[in-house]
Amino acid sequence: MAELTDALTDVLEKLWASTAADRSADEVRDAAAAYTALVGDQLTPNLGLTPIVLDALQDPVNDDESAQAHWGLLDRAKTFLGSGLVDPIELARYECSVMTDVLQLGGDQAAADDPLLSYVATVAPGCLTAFGHRTGAVLSEEETAAMIQAVDDCMWMPEPEHTALRLETRRAGGDQLSRTTSLRGLPGADAMRDLFDTHGTAAGVALANWIALDEPSGSDLTTATAQALRATVPAPMPVLLSRGPPATGRTPHRRAGRLLGRAGRRQEDLPHRSHRPHGGGLERPRRPRGRLTRH
Repeated sequence: MAELTDALTDVLEKLWASTAADRSADEVRDAAAAYTALVGDQLTPNLGLTPIVLDALQDPVNDDESAQAHWGLLDRAKTFLGSGLVDPIELARYECSVMTDVLQLGGDQAAADDPLLSYVATVAPGCLTAFGHRTGAVLSEEETAAMIQAVDDCMWMPEPEHTALRLETRRAGGDQLSRTTSLRGLPGADAMRDLFDTHGTAAGVALANWIALDEPSGSDLTTATAQALRATVPAPMPVLLSRGPPATGRTPHRRAGRLLGRAGRRQEDLPHRSHRPHGGGLERPRRPRGRLTRH
């Protein structure tokens, strides 16, 4: 049995090394599937890639260069999530601990195109959902709250990326938090309007996450999107409307879609809005007779 284990370990190491070679992802996945079929029901952590992957990810992440190296290893590891050779929960839990340390780094504010910022903005929400392979809770409520709190308290992330990540991690981990969890409150409608006013289209992702997470009233929605609706170029609006549903299963209000769908028109060209009826939404403008067409 020891000889078989040694032989399988050798195969695993070759599989892991193949991700750094000139092999396509499909070739690697096919090889992983073949290995999984060979091992069958005997697949355990010791006969999988998880220990090898976690060992490869041990180097600290504290600057752009180390972030790029770590991110590359993580992408290689994600190739094996579908085959079961890498445990998505174990990988996510480990990556969340790395992410918490990275978020607590000191130093100057990062630039929008810094690799360290790109790594955090991409990986932080993913590790809260086991990179899309979650079948249950990834972290405990305390661990999830600590991760989101670290995002809130991060001092080196610039805007609007900081606000966008604060909102996106809440969407990713929100179903693992209870109402008693103590976290900083969401930005208000005025704050989101000011964010878009300051950063323009770069704040589109943050605004989209805020709409999906906060589910604002019609009045707050109008306030938050006022600057976006005044824009003559509707660049951020496809971003706002194409965001997938949040992890909690809730979707943005349909009235948000109707309102933001007119983003290519100037504010003064929009239909007149009356004050809100008792339902909390916007009163629908009367439709003219005849068939309506989309512009």
